[in-house]
Amino acid sequence: MSHIDAISRAPVLNSSDTLDSLIENKLEDNEDRTKEEKQKVQNYVLKGNRLFRVINDGTRKRLLFLIPKSTRKSIAVKFLDLMGHFAVDKTVSKIKELYWFPCMKRYIRHHISMCFECLVNKVPSGKRQGFLHPIPTGRRPFAIVHLDHLGPFVTSSNRNKELLVMIDNMTRFVHLYPVRDTSSKNVLKSVKSFVEDFGLPNLIISDRGSCFTSHEFQRFCGENGILHTLNSTSHPQGNGMVERVHRTIFPTIVTSMEKDDQRDWDSKIKETERNLNNTVNKTLGKTPFEVLNGYVPIFKDGILRLLADEEHEVWNDPEKLQLGAREKISKEQEKMKAYYDKKKYGTLLFDKGEIVVVRRNLKATGEPTKTQPRYRGPMVVTEILPSDTYRISQLEPSNGRLYATTAQVSQLKAWRSWNEDDDD
Repeated sequence: MSHIDAISRAPVLNSSDTLDSLIENKLEDNEDRTKEEKQKVQNYVLKGNRLFRVINDGTRKRLLFLIPKSTRKSIAVKFLDLMGHFAVDKTVSKIKELYWFPCMKRYIRHHISMCFECLVNKVPSGKRQGFLHPIPTGRRPFAIVHLDHLGPFVTSSNRNKELLVMIDNMTRFVHLYPVRDTSSKNVLKSVKSFVEDFGLPNLIISDRGSCFTSHEFQRFCGENGILHTLNSTSHPQGNGMVERVHRTIFPTIVTSMEKDDQRDWDSKIKETERNLNNTVNKTLGKTPFEVLNGYVPIFKDGILRLLADEEHEVWNDPEKLQLGAREKISKEQEKMKAYYDKKKYGTLLFDKGEIVVVRRNLKATGEPTKTQPRYRGPMVVTEILPSDTYRISQLEPSNGRLYATTAQVSQLKAWRSWNEDDDD
């Protein structure tokens, strides 16, 4: 402690002096001290063999016992670990009712960062770290395809319970495939049907559902030269395009059902798909069908179509429409990124080998979930991935398995150690 060093500057002339008299002598004004040294010792007073810090809180002066370095950890444990695990300010305020030591707030902040109970049970408030990283638009239709399941629904007359949604990230063209379950077998069947119609994509983006992480699906992608990107757990922004389409599809399906038992939800899927692809997309300013094919089709208008203006039936070069779509998407992504990043305070970088905890989903047990831990850990960073994403794994196997996943920086909290000597 630098103030103690300043106190000890004056030489000891009489070895028989008592400790009290020596310290009192050092606290008294000494002409040999520099101005800086005098400032360091002026707020200390010796009283009954104890050294106190003088604190002026605006209304009165208080004497707070100066905690020696060897006792700081005990004080932190007493006022944090044994008194409710409050945040930094409340813990410091409680300590300063009676005690004081240098750099107290920083010390308590470090202590909290090493407290595992605080780490797994407290969710940070305010702005979170992690900026938005928009997915670049494909250079052709169906170069980049987003996949996700919507459901489960009531088992239909065709025994379907789920809906596989596939959407092109440039034209926003949607394909819907009713399936019986989310198995990799049904996913591959739907993807192969899609490939028969539109060819192989360069990149598939999906969540980390077991059907997408299965060996069968990975083998299919590998054999056909398809890159497969898996979103980090509980981070829907990574597949935001298909998540947004879900919010449109669901009410459309619900309003199309005619039976009370809702078992006909998949009977008009093709009609739902057609309506989605022929509705103007806000970002593109045109329908996905027109951007893909160059014209606006007419369905079921009968003789009324003869009354429409002939100029309506025009054809535009799809290549030019798609170039314009890419430019509009790029501008919209820039605006969205600027808006999103305003709510973030930056990106906290983690190093390989660093100990972290990851945000977990609460488990439905039939009992209230409010007391369940909010984070899972401890885990270790094993790989640094693009777009503020990390691969993490458990430190030790659980039930014979070593759990591993990917996580976005906003889902992680670090367990950090520090050297107490750095605070002096």
